[in-house]
Amino acid sequence: MVKANWVVTATDYTGIGPLGTREQMAPLGYLVAASEAYDTINTVRAGRSLAGSAGTSDFAVYRQSQGGHCAVSVGNFAQAYAPDLSLKAIAASDPAIEMRELVKNIYDQPIAWNLGPSAVLSWSQHYPDVDVRKILTSAGLTHYESRATKCILYDVLTGPLQDGPLFTKEVLTDPWTGPRKLDSVIEH
Repeated sequence: MVKANWVVTATDYTGIGPLGTREQMAPLGYLVAASEAYDTINTVRAGRSLAGSAGTSDFAVYRQSQGGHCAVSVGNFAQAYAPDLSLKAIAASDPAIEMRELVKNIYDQPIAWNLGPSAVLSWSQHYPDVDVRKILTSAGLTHYESRATKCILYDVLTGPLQDGPLFTKEVLTDPWTGPRKLDSVIEH
């Protein structure tokens, strides 16, 4: 792509990467459609301003897994957020958009500790009606914030937390995390 004189950008989502306490950091944008889309579109704008770039308004997005969620979100927000740009294509490999099914399949499994803490922290920062006390176990309440600040590879290297499940069964039926909200996460 670089040989073809394309500008390639990589997004560092809001709340990822900076040092400091959680209070000093921006709200985490993990699996929050608007935040991910805006961050990605802003990297395109920044790339256009690089010396030597063609400055074209055309762009395409390719992402995988959680990034696939982001790519689909860019498609939902690009026209309204970036009328100065022209989205030509989206490729989303294994996008994390079937959130209700994902939660249903992993809520009581150790793998929930890999994805759940970042989602819970992010969603609770963006959506004020989230009551994490209803959907997290006592171990979840104790550890989700510290786990959310670690790379997903942390669990691969250290093993999942052994204090039991992250989520309570209420995560499947709670008004915030139940079908209504999880189905709309991609749109908001």
